[in-house]
Amino acid sequence: VLAQLDEVCGLLAVDARRTWIAGLSSGAALAATIAVHAPRRFAALACHSGLAAGAARATHEAREAMARGTTRDVAAIGAGARAAAGEVRLPVLVIQGAADAAVAPANADALVAQAIALNGGAASGTTPPPPDAETRRPFGDRLVHRADWLVDGMLAARRLRIEGLGHAWSGGDAGQDYFDGAPPEATELILDFFESQGRRDAGRPSPVPHTTSHPTGAGNGH
Repeated sequence: VLAQLDEVCGLLAVDARRTWIAGLSSGAALAATIAVHAPRRFAALACHSGLAAGAARATHEAREAMARGTTRDVAAIGAGARAAAGEVRLPVLVIQGAADAAVAPANADALVAQAIALNGGAASGTTPPPPDAETRRPFGDRLVHRADWLVDGMLAARRLRIEGLGHAWSGGDAGQDYFDGAPPEATELILDFFESQGRRDAGRPSPVPHTTSHPTGAGNGH
């Protein structure tokens, strides 16, 4: 995959500072695995309804992880990747449907824990620390719970938990398999995240304000 990436970047003169990677479901697990093991090659990662890198090593274990969440210390995998790559910054966006019956929402937390460790923060196992900021926002008839985790004042992970969304790409063509027509549009969310956070070696983006926001009735999405 990395060789293909290099070839495409060379042929199309792609700005290496803005090389992003994203995926849905098994594609999200693949994207996480590639990015975690080659964090210097990407400016940002987005995972929609997926598993953390190293969440499973066999088919039966993958099924268990999808159904209930992984039991592996995926944060240690993130920390190990950082130790091998040196100081890196790879902001990660995690999108998860709260009604997903195929990939348990616990996997979103595992992805966050891994992202925090990869970015040099304190995390272990599969459960992240309390977020640094939380909000919730309506999109049509659905609420999106947003939680941000910072490391050294910079965004390390953002989790968007969408109420009512099952195992499907949010805001897609409802006539196609694994797409949900209701907002928000995941494509727009991901591209906005990449544009705001995903630049590598081109000056660090402005730090995210270190505040915790709890609008009336807001929860942490658990």
